[in-house]
Amino acid sequence: MIAGDLVGGEGLATGATRRAAARLVRCAPGEEAFRTLPHLEVRPPGGPERVIPVGEELLIGRAPGAGLRVRDGAASRRHARIRVAPTGEATVEDLSSKNGTRLNDLPLAPGAHPLRPGDRLGIGELTLRYVDPLEGADQERPAAPAAPTDRGEETRRPEALLAGALLAAAAAIAALLTELAGFPG
Repeated sequence: MIAGDLVGGEGLATGATRRAAARLVRCAPGEEAFRTLPHLEVRPPGGPERVIPVGEELLIGRAPGAGLRVRDGAASRRHARIRVAPTGEATVEDLSSKNGTRLNDLPLAPGAHPLRPGDRLGIGELTLRYVDPLEGADQERPAAPAAPTDRGEETRRPEALLAGALLAAAAAIAALLTELAGFPG
């Protein structure tokens, strides 16, 4: 394996890189660690932004067991599902919800649909933004939303972006060294 094998031709980190990054992130403290792996940025109307890790699969809805529990009457108990393959390819699927799911302001048709970094999902009044920091930097993405500070100002959280880049680089190096040493990932 050579270093170029760690990144797929379309700018996606491979499964080995993603697994190594996940192991590193589990050791990191705080919510900012979630920003280094695929996640949703959730900004409820009038509420603070939350970061929800996606993992391999995330159920969204009103059901008590949902990974992202939505408290909106327009949401179904099992409203939508996001899946992320080991290769990093993400899909979103509306689970026959009563009021539907929007992807980038368009109604989602039945079945699984590709989900790309920067895509916006709409469920009732709630807007979710999909983020995958492990996807190649050559992909065009919308600017990250500013986060409010205690003084009412806005910042771009450069420390979170730097931490994500460093963890992704460390994961790539760890995966390369693991492959070169012949150890299983």
